[in-house]
Amino acid sequence: MPSVHRPFDGSDRNNYFMRPETAGNLELVDIKNFYRYRATVKSWAAMPYEQKGFKYSISTDSSDVNLGRKKMAIHRAVDMIVTRGFKLPANTQFFCTNYPDVLNQAFHFDGGGKNVCWVTLGSTATTGGSGRGVSASPSPGFAPELKITLHELGHTLHAHNVGRLRFYSDPRLRAKNTTVGTKISGYASNNIAKEIIAEAFTGMMIGREYSNDVIQFYSINGGPRILQGGGREGFAMIN
Repeated sequence: MPSVHRPFDGSDRNNYFMRPETAGNLELVDIKNFYRYRATVKSWAAMPYEQKGFKYSISTDSSDVNLGRKKMAIHRAVDMIVTRGFKLPANTQFFCTNYPDVLNQAFHFDGGGKNVCWVTLGSTATTGGSGRGVSASPSPGFAPELKITLHELGHTLHAHNVGRLRFYSDPRLRAKNTTVGTKISGYASNNIAKEIIAEAFTGMMIGREYSNDVIQFYSINGGPRILQGGGREGFAMIN
């Protein structure tokens, strides 16, 4: 990857698309996916927003029939994240579309290794994604699209917490833990540590409590630490 930290604005994206993907180069796979998703919509309409001093943008696809629900979910998720003291990059961007090939996914680093937060919300955002995660389980007051957004933001907070190299290179973050995952959701029960952490983050953000072994797994693997109690003082990042 380039050593210079600069915005990956797409001007040299063909250089990345020409590079071969390998099992170990998950960062390249992510970058390619982001620009593939972006290309599915010919005309994005971007709007800037600000909450409690935090600025972000939402780019929309006019054909998305669930756009209103997704935008409400984004605004509420951002409010929950900012209120609890977590930090997202200033260039945080959301992309909403109903295009079937666009996944609900977060992208955490640009082509130069700089922290970013780019989140795509696709056609399954309002139905709970895979249907087996925290987002699809009953949670009065928390819509599926809100929980999907929290899940994706949890990925980004985790990635920035542990750093780019560890996030993509640590084999422990690619390993499954059925014992821990089963205590969180069906999706987490048969998935890797990164997904277990994002699922646990989502659950804790909406008020769920987990056993000590889940919290220990979450902490050891660098999950954004959510302490007991509310307000900014109740949240901190693990170094």
